[in-house]
Parts: sequence; structure tokens; C-alpha cells
Amino acid sequence: MTLLHPMAAELNLRDVGGLRTVDGGVIRPGRLYRSGRLDDLAPEARRELVEALGISEVVDLRQHQSDHDGVGVTVHTLHLVAPGKTAVIDPEDTYDSVADWYLRLVTMGAESVRRIVELVATSPGATLVHCHAGKDRTGSVVAVILSAAGVADDEVARDYSTTGTIYGDSFLDSLPPKFSESNPEAIARFLAKLGERYGSAAGFLEAAGVERRVLEEMRRRLVDG
Repeated sequence: MTLLHPMAAELNLRDVGGLRTVDGGVIRPGRLYRSGRLDDLAPEARRELVEALGISEVVDLRQHQSDHDGVGVTVHTLHLVAPGKTAVIDPEDTYDSVADWYLRLVTMGAESVRRIVELVATSPGATLVHCHAGKDRTGSVVAVILSAAGVADDEVARDYSTTGTIYGDSFLDSLPPKFSESNPEAIARFLAKLGERYGSAAGFLEAAGVERRVLEEMRRRLVDG
């Protein structure tokens, strides 16, 4: 998909297709994309992008108003943390602290995560999930979805680590250095903590209100084999 190549690095845009599940399946390409902000692209470039990738739903996890005018797809602004609130961040420079932050993000945003899963399960085309950098909010939500779909933790961590270290982001620059990294240990610890509290990522989604039939439909749409 050549259109991805000139803008993928700038947008932190990628298809999670190709990741393996624990039972021998594989995530279908062209069903779920993740990225950073799209605002820097002109409306016509965004329109060309979503059309080429078959995207019908865009999920913007940022707190401010989305700027997707004229793109021609349905845009859902779904906050993990409501405006005026914050997910408490442990100032310790450890991957455990990063994992705890991610756990707070998804639990505070459980209603939004539920809605995202419903979109992935029912949208006529692909779903794109993005935030500002495409690492933390997007990374934790996509990790939950992939894990609930049966992707092995090490595969989820490998996808997460593809983002690399984020430089020049004012928010992440204000935090300890490990928060700017996309170290696989951080997302692995996040999934472990989610499992300790809810049994599994699927258990978290059910606690968030995702109906079992919706969870099964999400898996059918995402997993080949």
C-alpha cells in the first residue's frame, strides 16, 4: 500500500494486520489502523488517505475538538480522560509507572473503550484509532483490543515498540525519560496488570459493558483463521 510509505513515519501510522494470535490465527490487514494526529495533513490529503485505506470510522482520543472537516468519514471523539480530569502519573522513571498510567487511562476511559470495540465490530470499513503521538492513549487501547482478539502479549508488545521514542512532545518531555519510550516491557506490564485485575483484556472489556456477542463479532472481523 504505497500511499502509506511517504506519510507513515510522520503520522506514526500503521496497520496492525499480520500480528499472530495464540491459537494460530492472524489479524487481517485493512481492518484496524493506529496513528498519531492527522491535523498536519491538508483535508484533501486526509480524504485521499482514508479512502485509499478503506477507513470508514476515525476515533480521535484527544480531549480537544477534532479537526477532520471534509474528510468524508465518521469521526468519533472519545476521551479516555474527561476534560478537566487527569490520570495520576507516578513520577518514578520505571516501566511499571508507565504501565500503571496506562491502566488508569483505560479504566477511566472504559466507556470510550467499549464504544471503540463496538465500532471495530460493526463498522462497514476499517477503523483508525489515533491520539496526538499515537503511542500512549492509542497504544493502550489498541493493546486491549489486540489482546482481547487473542494476539499474544509479545506480539502486542512488538507492535507497540514500533513507535520508538517520541522526541519534542511537550507533555512527554515533562515526564521521566521512560515515558517517552515505546519499550515493550511497559505494554507487557500493562497487560499483566490488566490481567491481574480483570482476568484478561476480554474480562476488562466485559466489565466495561461490552456484550459477549460484540466481543465475538470483533474477533470474527479482526482474526483470519
